[in-house]
Amino acid sequence: MVGAGCALITAIHGVERTGLQWQDAVVVQGAGPVGIAALAVAKSAGASQVIVIGGPKHRLEMAKRFGAGHLIDLDEAKTPEARIARVREFTGGYGADAVLECVGAPPAVVEGMEMCRDGGKYLVLGHYCDAGAVAFNPHVITRKQLQVFGSWSSEPRHLKMAIEFLRQHRREFPFDSTVSHRFPLDQANKALATTARWQSAKSFIVPG
Repeated sequence: MVGAGCALITAIHGVERTGLQWQDAVVVQGAGPVGIAALAVAKSAGASQVIVIGGPKHRLEMAKRFGAGHLIDLDEAKTPEARIARVREFTGGYGADAVLECVGAPPAVVEGMEMCRDGGKYLVLGHYCDAGAVAFNPHVITRKQLQVFGSWSSEPRHLKMAIEFLRQHRREFPFDSTVSHRFPLDQANKALATTARWQSAKSFIVPG
């Protein structure tokens, strides 16, 4: 499970809840560990294309190595309107069949719902901490006939599924390469700061 950690079992549980269909077009909001894991699980479930939105560039490069068909860089598409327009461009003007939120920022939820096609699915996966409230118009859910899902952590069976996933897909999805920084235990604060500044894909603290 090196490199995959809890992100993979979280993604497996979340994608399972959406009932992702073969050849669905998928958007992943976020290119951190959970977003990369969600990308891998969506690809293995048969998604026709996966669009990843995020940054910085080294995380988007990781998403490309994991098979993202299109990347939307937050440094280039700076507004929700620009990002929504890019998603529609990549999906033939319709929007995605499923959008997977892996960011943990409340405004991403409002933005992501607009990226769904009519009748699409929206998964809130990244909000493990209470980051606060955000205003949104419920009419969007009604107008677009969205299915909205929430997923919390995982169940014990998802650990077994994750181990099997890694066994089958270890060459296709190089989770070990997501560990970009390793720190000794006495540099734990530096590890946290590096992660907080988005300088790492994933940081490991190595005891002893």
